[in-house]
Amino acid sequence: MSRVFPICARFAYPDNGYDADRRLAAEHLIVGEDYLIDHMDVGRSHTTLYLHDFPGIAFNHVMFAASPEDPEDDDE
Repeated sequence: MSRVFPICARFAYPDNGYDADRRLAAEHLIVGEDYLIDHMDVGRSHTTLYLHDFPGIAFNHVMFAASPEDPEDDDE
């Protein structure tokens, strides 16, 4: 089954990405936490995730893993 937005991503790989990516993530994210993806921009060689809790901040997708978290469960 294919998932559609909203989906979550787990901040799992804080050492991936460029130096600027790692600094930005360290300022905002917690390793092992799941974040709701607002939207993503997919390019030819780079994909950027925009997270619901951090509007306007672009995170490098290589720092994230698929999350088993179901965002629909948060509405309870």
